[in-house]
Order: sequence, then C-alpha cells, then structure tokens
Amino acid sequence: MTLTYTGCPARKMLLSDVQSAVSGVDGVEECDVRLVWSPEWSIEFITDDGANALEAFGVSVP
Repeated sequence: MTLTYTGCPARKMLLSDVQSAVSGVDGVEECDVRLVWSPEWSIEFITDDGANALEAFGVSVP
C-alpha cells in the first residue's frame, strides 16, 4: 500500500488497521503489509466510495 506522503501521521494506525482487516479474512494465515512509494500517490487514486467515506469522516476531497 502507499500513503499520501512519507510523513503521514496516521502511518502506524493505517498499517495496523490493514493488517487486522486482512488477517481477519477467512483462510488468511499470514499477512505482510508493505509500504511502497512508486507510483507516487495521486488524488486520482480515490474512488467515489473513498471520497464519500472521507467526507463523512470530515475530510474535504477536492
């Protein structure tokens, strides 16, 4: 996965949440979450559902 920028203050929380969600899937015995920085994150990566969820959380999406 990638983050919006390398200094993201939610890094630990996001990694932990993804680890927990994937580990909770039936049949998954192991999960290794890795951060990647290429391609660089872009606003175009946000789906309509993602934008709606962010707005419901109080984050404005351009």
